[in-house]
Amino acid sequence: KKYGEHFYLFTRPRTEDTGRRIYSGKERKRGAVLALAQYIRGRKSELRISAGDGEKLRGARFILTLDSDTGLLPDTAKELIGAMLHPLNAAVVDTEKKRVISGHGIIFPRICTELGSVYATDFSRLFAGSGGCEPYASLCGELYMDLFSAGGFPGKGIIDAEALLICSEHIPDGIVLSHDALEGAYLRGGYASDLEFSDSFPSSPLSYYRRAHRWTRGDWQNAPWIFSKNACLPDIERWKLFDSIRRSLVPPLNFAAIFLGLLLPRKGLMLAGIAALLALGTRLLFALAEYVSASKSDLELKFHSRLLNGLSLAF
Repeated sequence: KKYGEHFYLFTRPRTEDTGRRIYSGKERKRGAVLALAQYIRGRKSELRISAGDGEKLRGARFILTLDSDTGLLPDTAKELIGAMLHPLNAAVVDTEKKRVISGHGIIFPRICTELGSVYATDFSRLFAGSGGCEPYASLCGELYMDLFSAGGFPGKGIIDAEALLICSEHIPDGIVLSHDALEGAYLRGGYASDLEFSDSFPSSPLSYYRRAHRWTRGDWQNAPWIFSKNACLPDIERWKLFDSIRRSLVPPLNFAAIFLGLLLPRKGLMLAGIAALLALGTRLLFALAEYVSASKSDLELKFHSRLLNGLSLAF
């Protein structure tokens, strides 16, 4: 009432999730977004509107998805809406293959780490990066977007509701955890590097690896789409799904190389040591290359910061 009924309360009935053996909203977050898309596009939806005038939402075209710890910088939402409304970005859907073939069905901004969560613990100081909104001191490009106009989707951004409903038919219920990657592939996600959201960073190793575990499970659940002829995905999107699986294999294969090296006779210990140094020293080598290539004025610049950076951080 205070803000003129601009806020809504949406609820959904709980159904039995046999895979997780609980009663919950169908398909978790993905199901909630799909139910909202169905409602605003005038289709049959399980969504219940417990507060707010639902009729005002009919005919809406876009949904902006955020997590509870996502921060919007000033005017970011307006800029994202403007980007989606630009004629060159309008999503063109191939109704036969059920995927976006030009334009973008999703656009998402750069996501920085919230400054407060960077300084929360010693762990986050080491692993979260510099944090805060500072677009001039770090790279903001995205390889796949720059080369192939296919940026993917990290789960936070603006979505064309109609395109989402058409393309979601490729994703069956109950078998996909990391639906963001598939949605980015089918809706041809676009990366807006000049816009920014902020997000928190895990404060402890346990929460960090729990998150990594969820992401890795999701990446492997997407494996069937890499080789399926019926997936109707372009080769670059299949490669991106494969590359996520490849990245998840690097730590266990490093460990396996070290462990197996210890079991080999004679020179096995040396091989294990080399594998360990390669695993630990990759980041140090990149930092050293950056240090060597830096200009003299950059090296002479002195400043005070509680954050580690450069060679000291890599070490």
